[in-house]
Amino acid sequence: MAKLSDLPRNNGAETEQIIQKLLQRNMDILERARSKQPIRGNGFIMFRNVNQFGTTVGPMLQFRPGETTETARAREVEEQAAYLKRSIEQDAKEALDNILETHNPYSETFKIKPDGRFDQVRLDGRPMYLGRFADTPASLYQLAAEIQCEHPRYRFSFEADVEGRWLKYTVTKIRQR
Repeated sequence: MAKLSDLPRNNGAETEQIIQKLLQRNMDILERARSKQPIRGNGFIMFRNVNQFGTTVGPMLQFRPGETTETARAREVEEQAAYLKRSIEQDAKEALDNILETHNPYSETFKIKPDGRFDQVRLDGRPMYLGRFADTPASLYQLAAEIQCEHPRYRFSFEADVEGRWLKYTVTKIRQR
């Protein structure tokens, strides 16, 4: 690598050529690093990190006995899915708490599409609250049961159309005396 003292002092063209060569050399090194295939094998995983400024840093290599890049990615996907499920359930319970503070009892009526899923708009045309967290009648029943187990003061009741075109739930928060 050229030192600053090695650069010619009076000739700008030569300085420019040296700078271009150094830049080209650095670009070649970066290109070779990017084009390398991931290291595969038991005990090694390859990944990229995002630093505090939001830029990607990597690739990085870690030794983890008994783990490969594929198993590490599969585990991360499972952990993210579990976290998302927990956060959705928590959001549903918090949304219900907030709603019941102002509207007690509270009810929503959902249109059911031919494929058995809820329509994104309620029967009265307003946006859904609890329906955002459950997309089928079965998942809504399960979510209501989980909420009612954790919060015994909540009582859910359901009504359904005979033809299966809509489903209405009503939730009431029983006041403690």
